[in-house]
Amino acid sequence: MGPLFAGSGGGAGAIAPTAATMATAALASDRRLKENIALVGNQNGYNLYEFNYIGSPERRYRFVMADEVEAKDPSAIFEIAGIKFVNTNKIGIPLKEV
Repeated sequence: MGPLFAGSGGGAGAIAPTAATMATAALASDRRLKENIALVGNQNGYNLYEFNYIGSPERRYRFVMADEVEAKDPSAIFEIAGIKFVNTNKIGIPLKEV
């Protein structure tokens, strides 16, 4: 499993890891999808973590946790099927593979 992308408009049909979607991407950043989580810094007032998505230990990423973003700016979060997504355009932090 890699990062799940959703068009910023939301809706279950919007989930798709495509280049067009990534341009206005929201990223599945629900803590429940991640493991081996380590706090590594802070950017734009948000904690940054390195982690891998459960089931994909070979690929690590650096990004925020949706629950922390939601506490600071609920408008930057939406849910699809109970999974929290972060609108990267609202927080100004991209997902990075490390």
